[in-house]
Amino acid sequence: MQAIDYKEGLHLLVQGKQCTPVSMTGLHAFLELAESTIVELNLTKTGIVTHQFENGGYTLVIGLTESHLSVHTWPEYGIVNYDIYLSNYLEVNDDKVLAFDAMMKAFFRPQQVRETKISR
Repeated sequence: MQAIDYKEGLHLLVQGKQCTPVSMTGLHAFLELAESTIVELNLTKTGIVTHQFENGGYTLVIGLTESHLSVHTWPEYGIVNYDIYLSNYLEVNDDKVLAFDAMMKAFFRPQQVRETKISR
């Protein structure tokens, strides 16, 4: 068996503030967009776990063979926290992380954004 060189992947952590109200409670709309983005980016979904709170906020995690996406919304504060990590085991996926992030920013439309980028 030939050894494959490990290449660090991009892990993006984002906090968005002053997001559009409909995005904060739009679990099903977000899921549809996320699933189409997964297909568009040629990623492989392994499972989804969701929970919707009484106020409409939601938490979800989408497992991917490449790693994961997690999202947590607080509609009462207009805040979304999410992270996207795709490993670079078989191919460099950093551009896919950035494409997923662009889709999420277009969906949530935060007025303020704080990001942390980690290579791991």
